[in-house]
Amino acid sequence: MSRPKLYAHVVPPSKLSGPDKLRMFELMQSYYAEEDWNQFENDLAKKTDVIVMRDTQSETIRGFSTMMVFKESVDGKSFGALFSGDTIVERSYWGQRVLGRAFLFYIFKKRLRHPFQRF
Repeated sequence: MSRPKLYAHVVPPSKLSGPDKLRMFELMQSYYAEEDWNQFENDLAKKTDVIVMRDTQSETIRGFSTMMVFKESVDGKSFGALFSGDTIVERSYWGQRVLGRAFLFYIFKKRLRHPFQRF
């Protein structure tokens, strides 16, 4: 039997349910030492969006990547910037290209909305 495939969708952190946040935190704990719930929640709240990856059969979150879009200026020139924060994909789902495609699509949509802004 083959493993379920992933699909991705982008949501602002404020739209994540409590169980979704808990599942994301569990993923972080399983791959990183000394994860703290309060720090996780505080970091998540600062982000603009989250790419959430779920398996197609159970709808369980199997990975995610947090992103923060902000404006910056250097030498009087303003531009948009993207910071990719916590990113984790459950090991048994590695090799699927869902995250890369979702990330590129996310950037593409940002560029379409602001075609003349430096990024």
